[in-house]
Amino acid sequence: MNAGWTGLDWHEPIVIAFVATVLVVALWRRWAIVLLAALVVAFGQGLDYLLRHASLDPALARNAVGGLYLVGAAFLVVLVVARLRSKR
Repeated sequence: MNAGWTGLDWHEPIVIAFVATVLVVALWRRWAIVLLAALVVAFGQGLDYLLRHASLDPALARNAVGGLYLVGAAFLVVLVVARLRSKR
């Protein structure tokens, strides 16, 4: 089992309810950054699932998912900085 927040049981009803609530509020308030962050997490979880069931080395799978989260986080930081600079 994974450690940290990525090790959440995504089939547990409380986790699904929390994620659904965050996404509904983000859609309602038009928070694009929150929606993009949720999309990055969804892609990471999907890639993790696919690579865990592939015939790849587990370390390679972990590094690939970590790389996806790193690229996604960098992309979100660039978008936040661009949005803050454009509001000036």
